[in-house]
Amino acid sequence: MADIRHIPLTLTSRYASTWGAWEGIRELVQNWHDGLYEMADSLDIVSSVPLQVHFEKTSDPRLKDEFKAFVLNPADQSKVILGVLIFDHLNSRLTLINKSTSLHKRILLMGYSAKTEKREVIGQFGEGLKVGALSLVRDGRPVTMETSSDRWRFDLVLNEEFGEKVLTVIVSDRNVSGNSVSAAGLSNDVFPVCPVKLEDTDTCTSVTNITSEEWKIFLPRFLFLQPSKDSVKTELGTLLLDDHLSGQLYVKGVWVSDLRGEDLAAGVDFASLQVDRDRNAVPRPSEIDHLVSGIWIKSVTQKPMLISKYYDLLLEDKYRDVRHAGQYMIGTNVPQLISEQFVIKYGKEAIPVANSVSMETLQEIRRELSTKVVLCNQTFLNILSHSGNHTSVEEMLAGLHSRNRSRVPYSELSPEKQNVLRHATKLIQMTDNSFMLSSVDVAHTPDYETCVANGDSVVVPHWMLELDVVHKAVKLCPEMANQGLRIWFTLILQPFQSPLQPIF
Repeated sequence: MADIRHIPLTLTSRYASTWGAWEGIRELVQNWHDGLYEMADSLDIVSSVPLQVHFEKTSDPRLKDEFKAFVLNPADQSKVILGVLIFDHLNSRLTLINKSTSLHKRILLMGYSAKTEKREVIGQFGEGLKVGALSLVRDGRPVTMETSSDRWRFDLVLNEEFGEKVLTVIVSDRNVSGNSVSAAGLSNDVFPVCPVKLEDTDTCTSVTNITSEEWKIFLPRFLFLQPSKDSVKTELGTLLLDDHLSGQLYVKGVWVSDLRGEDLAAGVDFASLQVDRDRNAVPRPSEIDHLVSGIWIKSVTQKPMLISKYYDLLLEDKYRDVRHAGQYMIGTNVPQLISEQFVIKYGKEAIPVANSVSMETLQEIRRELSTKVVLCNQTFLNILSHSGNHTSVEEMLAGLHSRNRSRVPYSELSPEKQNVLRHATKLIQMTDNSFMLSSVDVAHTPDYETCVANGDSVVVPHWMLELDVVHKAVKLCPEMANQGLRIWFTLILQPFQSPLQPIF
């Protein structure tokens, strides 16, 4: 019987107790994925750009899911196989093969990692293999590996020194003659034979007791194996628009969490985001919102046909996807696209108005501007203003009032109106001798407007000098602070029995 050695690791059976089958598979697939990029870097292939790893599905999914990872040789476009992933539905087994990759026992040390600092490399803590294997073994999913000259089987073994079950790697010789599995004293059930012929330098990892139903859930959580069919890639990350990916958060192609219940509309795969050992997103939610807002803007800029979907998100004012939209679209064509959508939906004459305005202000807007009013959230209004196609309601009202309040020179007033104005001025001077006729400006205004204070003077609507109209009016001018002016309008609004007579 071949020599069998036990390497106890300092991980008790209770370590990372919240981890289960998914977390274990995630870590092993992640390590397999990172190994592919390490292999691509080591290839003696002359290329002016980094080699891109491709994944090709090559099997009947009813029997097994098989993915080959490869790079294309720039010289002749031939495939250079880097690794294989196989899920065997009949035997409930996941197999991960890294070509020309040999692992040393030092990787079993906690915190040890030989991964380079590459953008595509997912892992960072040097714990994934160990903790992932622990969670799987604890859950009844045996994990075995063939690498270098060894066969490794992970198991929970009682350690007499500590009186605790700890994760232990049972090591046997990979290169014994004959049937190496039998020679190691382990059956095929305990140490399954790799379904692919291996070279001595290859590494093969197997996990058994993974059901087809579980794999159906796990597979879409690796975008490099089952990519989005509707997506836009930006330097910040990839916007995922497939219905089944709505609200799903990924980092470097690996699923992190489901944020549909937290108002994330689209799926997103961040190119870079700090995650902890459990792959929980470390940043505050607002940092995630900023990244998503930036990805959406860049995606709409690349793919303008997304503007309709983006417009709806903005108008609804609910989703995290657009929470910081205004900060990221300055200098882009997105405000113009939003403005065009607004006009298509509501017409050129429609006016966007803040949905926070009072009912009184809203009635004034509708009365004075006589056009369709569309209530919008503040973010949407800010974006429309950036387009340069929409004047604010305040500016429109000010312009309208300015046009409507055209000043009427005293010399152009009729003798009757001059008489009313002089008479009223004389009455005011009885209580305020500082008041002068020059303190009054007469202006054309809408019929419903009354006087408006303007510093030490007052703008008097032209209609208030029409005796027939004045006699019917009952509204005073509460805006006026000058008591003399109050008396004036109290008097001239009285129903006179006869025309005013000059008093000087």
